[in-house]
Amino acid sequence: ILLDKHDQVKLIDFGIARPEEDGVESEISSDLSFTPGFAAPERTGNESATVLTDVYSLGKILEILTAVTSDYEIAAIICTATAIKP
Repeated sequence: ILLDKHDQVKLIDFGIARPEEDGVESEISSDLSFTPGFAAPERTGNESATVLTDVYSLGKILEILTAVTSDYEIAAIICTATAIKP
């Protein structure tokens, strides 16, 4: 997620996760960089990234965006998305 010079949010897709092909998730090498504290467990454990990596990242973004709310449903979604063992 980036902000342009007009403070407009831009979502950038780096292509880390791949869609399923023939019922099997495609995986790529996890040798890409990551931000400690925000990276999915498989990224910090030197495993391949999958669609779950994106789900984890979205959960972390939601956690940042909703830091001032105490909504139970949102908290449950964040906990599920950022679970160490999904």
